[in-house]
Amino acid sequence: MALQQEGCDVIGHKVASAGQGIIKLAADNKLWAIGDGAGQIELAPDTVLTTGLTDMPALMVNLAKRFRMASSRAGRARLGSPTMSCPSAR
Repeated sequence: MALQQEGCDVIGHKVASAGQGIIKLAADNKLWAIGDGAGQIELAPDTVLTTGLTDMPALMVNLAKRFRMASSRAGRARLGSPTMSCPSAR
C-alpha cells in the first residue's frame, strides 16, 4: 500500500458504509483507521481509533435559522462543541 510505504500509520475516510473496505484494508495491513458513521468501530475494534459522526438535524436547523434571518451565504459555519476548532472561511 503506497500510503504505508510513505510512513502513513492512520487512514481515514468520509464515505460512510462504503468505507468498510478501507477499514478492512487498514486491519489487514496493521494500520489504524478512522471510521465514518455509527457502528464502524465494531468492524475492527483493534484497528478503528474513532469514528466521525455528522449531526444532520443540527445542521439543518442551523441552515434554516440562517435562511430565515436572510444571512445564508456560502461559507463555513461552526457547529458542535465550542472547544472544537474550525478553520475560518477565506
